[in-house]
Amino acid sequence: SDAASSTTSPETVPTVPGATQKPVSWRMWAFFFITGLQALMWLIWRVMAYVRQVMSLAITVKVEIPLRRRFYAHLQQLSLNFLRTRPVGEHMYRTGEVGSLLPLIRDDAIYLVDIVYRMIWGAALVSLIDWKVTVLVLLYIIPHTIMAHYAYNYLQRVNAESRIWGQRATTVLRDSVAGVKTVKGFGRTDYQLLKYTRRLVDARRVGIKQNFLSILTHHFVLWIYLVLVGKVKWIYIGYETMVGNLTIGEFSVMFWLIWQLEGPMREIVQHIQNIRMHLVPAMRVLETLDVQPEIRDPERARRMPPVVGKVEFRDVTLEYVPGTPVLQDVSLTVEPGTFAALVGPSGAGKSSLLYLLLRLFDLSSGDVLVDGFSVRSVRLRTL
Repeated sequence: SDAASSTTSPETVPTVPGATQKPVSWRMWAFFFITGLQALMWLIWRVMAYVRQVMSLAITVKVEIPLRRRFYAHLQQLSLNFLRTRPVGEHMYRTGEVGSLLPLIRDDAIYLVDIVYRMIWGAALVSLIDWKVTVLVLLYIIPHTIMAHYAYNYLQRVNAESRIWGQRATTVLRDSVAGVKTVKGFGRTDYQLLKYTRRLVDARRVGIKQNFLSILTHHFVLWIYLVLVGKVKWIYIGYETMVGNLTIGEFSVMFWLIWQLEGPMREIVQHIQNIRMHLVPAMRVLETLDVQPEIRDPERARRMPPVVGKVEFRDVTLEYVPGTPVLQDVSLTVEPGTFAALVGPSGAGKSSLLYLLLRLFDLSSGDVLVDGFSVRSVRLRTL
């Protein structure tokens, strides 16, 4: 009985100090490392989320107003020839589109960094269990990216078309309000209302087309592809579990881990396409900013000295359209303190002569002088 009582089952053997312990699995160390790293990254992410909100407000204040101001200043520098050939409503609409650039500057780039971090993190977690699943996800995301690229090529063109029609509606509205006395005086109120309504309907028609294509792209073309092709990975995981290569626990965890990888991948594809859509108003704004002013100060322009008032036109020729002169070989002198009258029928060039004096247009030939100084040799602001 003493021998029997001294015999203890293996489950109740006490741990003897100094005895050899079973080494901890490398996966356990990996678990603690990943958990700690995840906690650290979560803390960084929360700090960056706060910083992003502060930066978003700062960018709105520091970027939007200077952008709008620069666009307006650039419009002021463009020649009358450019401004006359385009409706005023177009410039108003494009000035409003400057605000559409803010998401591109404020949100897109910062959010893209967050998505890339989560995608790398998800790929690392999935690869720890089975790297083949990571490869499978990558293989079906690549065609998804290509399909999204071509679908958004068409959506981008429709978006640009929608903005053009919206711009035309704004043009009609602006002209009707600015010329309200003429509209009312000639009894054209109903006509202008019909014209504006037609522009709104045309703009809305293109907008509906854009919304329909967007729904078709997201909820039919890309979604069906993800459902059909995405089933391959679930079949693979199920097979690996059934043959014993994956445990039931690993099978369950894989559902969550794959979403940690697949979700950011879908988001980055969608986010890149959103950036492309935000580039549409950016390109329209740049179209105007890329137009170079036709009338500039010469390299060594001098300030206009205090004006006495002698104005002289020497053999002045002006052509709005090359080969079709509006003024040809016009010469005249107006002395200080005297009056001069320009008489002629409409379109004879009376206003054009004054435009040349203010250098709102440049001469085709000849010269205009004020107190002996050519208007093309002095700074525009002092002139």
